[in-house]
Amino acid sequence: MIGQSSATVEAGFQLGTASRSNGLTGVLILDRMGRIVSCGEPVERILADRQPRLIGRGIADFIGGLCLGGTSPSYNSRYLDYLCAEGAWRKFEARDVVGEKFMVELSLSPIVTEGQRLFLLHLRCGRSMEGS
Repeated sequence: MIGQSSATVEAGFQLGTASRSNGLTGVLILDRMGRIVSCGEPVERILADRQPRLIGRGIADFIGGLCLGGTSPSYNSRYLDYLCAEGAWRKFEARDVVGEKFMVELSLSPIVTEGQRLFLLHLRCGRSMEGS
């Protein structure tokens, strides 16, 4: 695994700020348990909540079909590694904090920053977020 600097993580956030005509792309950083450590403004718009309320929540609270849960960091980390393996975009049904369901695509990659192993999650939302 190749370690990435904080600058690389920040570049991921900058990439996530780009709006697309067919939706929005956001970037989150997850810990080994699948909890949100940080996210950009596009993720706030996709999940319909502010960053302070998203931090610490499990990504599985929003993305149906992710098999994360319990208290085992090793299981959750292995599952996140599995999702990273092919670097492919995967489709899931998501639910924002107000309960609205919509389709998303996500791609995960492992990162190491300041000696800590984390996961960079790119999230594409197919619904238009104009006016949100």
